[in-house]
Formats: sequence, structure tokens, C-alpha cells
Amino acid sequence: MSETNSYEKLSIWKESLRLSIFIYKNIRKSTWTDLSLIQQIRRSMTSVTLNIAEGMSRKTKKEKEHFLTIAFASCMETRAILSIIQELNDQPFNVATLKDEIGILSRRISAFRKVVN
Repeated sequence: MSETNSYEKLSIWKESLRLSIFIYKNIRKSTWTDLSLIQQIRRSMTSVTLNIAEGMSRKTKKEKEHFLTIAFASCMETRAILSIIQELNDQPFNVATLKDEIGILSRRISAFRKVVN
């Protein structure tokens, strides 16, 4: 994929964008009092989307793999924050389902990282 915005065609990018928007919309409507937790989950999920885009703009396989590794790690960070939310019992949406979706995305990113050219 050498086209300028080729990342936009990737299903992993589209899914990360969808999940980022979901988190922004639903957390904005929440009653959470811990602003730092809200900000951190937004940053971590947005990081997934941005690192996929940045990685696919890089020239070498090593650089692409590096940014996909960061995207994967940001998925894990997002899931960890969701675990905290689950334990706090402050759930403006189905946290377990969202954690599962992010888990699936992280596995897809990991698999894509192994075959990226």
C-alpha cells in the first residue's frame, strides 16, 4: 500500500476509528467524576487509530511493525482502563462487550503486523 491515505482502506483502521468514536461519544455522556480516567481512555484508544495511520505511512517494514506494535500496546492499555471502569461499577455502556471488541482488534493488529510489507 503506497497510496497516501492507504491506511483508510484497512479494516483494522476502520474498526479502531469506530471504537474511538464510540468511546468519545459514550464517555462524554457518562457521569464519571474522574476526569483523568476519561482523558486516558480517550488518548489510549485514539492512539490505536493514529499509530495505524502513521505506521502505514512509513517506508520500511521495521517502521511499520514498530507503529503497529504501539497500536497493539494502546489496545492493551484501553482494555486495562476498561477493567478499572468495570471494577468501579461505573458503566455507561457494556464494558465487557467493548473489551471483547478491543481484544479482537488487538489480535487483528498483531496478525497484520506479522504480514505487513
